Amino acid sequence: MVTRAGRQLAILLTMTIGLALFAAYGPHSKPGPDAERLTTLLPTQITQIRLERPGRDPIALKHDGNKWRVTAPILARANPIRADALASLAGASSNVVYARADVKAKALGLGATALVLRLNDTILRIGTREEVRGLRYVQNAGRVFLLQDRFYHHMSATTAGYVNLAPFDDAKRIVSIKTPEISLESAASGLLWQPRSAFPSADQAATWLATWRNISALAVSFTDYSAKWHPAATVIFETGKSERFVYRSEQGRVWIARPETDFQYEIPTSRAKALGLLKP
Repeated sequence: MVTRAGRQLAILLTMTIGLALFAAYGPHSKPGPDAERLTTLLPTQITQIRLERPGRDPIALKHDGNKWRVTAPILARANPIRADALASLAGASSNVVYARADVKAKALGLGATALVLRLNDTILRIGTREEVRGLRYVQNAGRVFLLQDRFYHHMSATTAGYVNLAPFDDAKRIVSIKTPEISLESAASGLLWQPRSAFPSADQAATWLATWRNISALAVSFTDYSAKWHPAATVIFETGKSERFVYRSEQGRVWIARPETDFQYEIPTSRAKALGLLKP
């Protein structure tokens, strides 16, 4: 008959053997300060990003020295938050690293259906999430890293979700806005608007102009052409070029869009009211 003390000794021996095997064949683990880098690149060195997802068009991003742009499958100014999040993987590190030969790639989501992220010429394969610690498997060449999962939701975004949330390029200066009710121009002598009853003061006119300049959407999606759109405004820039916007509202939500592009920008209803698209 096995005594209680004997059972405890057997358990202790089993744990000791298990820990020894884990140390010999488990992931290479180092203290935090000695964690291994996923790549030899710095995030600031990334100028080309390509995301390949099974069953979906690849997304390509390019940094032109100042800003990110989407170059495939559409052409647009890129959402810098998403682009920087992907580029930041270049500087990721982990103290839990497996040799590729020691893991079953398919079981970790690193097989043929894995997402592939190319940072410049470095190819990363994105695997499944390890639920115990909330870490995600990422493979670079012959090593598999467990990384903090702060990036995957960007990889699962729609194609339009990579478009900049601001309808206007902030490098362009707006000099005039014309809506069905209001015409405002920024002239050398100051702001001029019609009808004069539209704003009680130049400060309020300036606030309205700034509201248009600083639109930032909640989300970007492809335009729903089956919906009913209404004229919103024609915006004229210092270069002389203009952009025409329309808007629509449905069930408490509001979108603006440019007919010349395929993108619609959902904006808060409070912002829509400040723009004059909805009644206060």
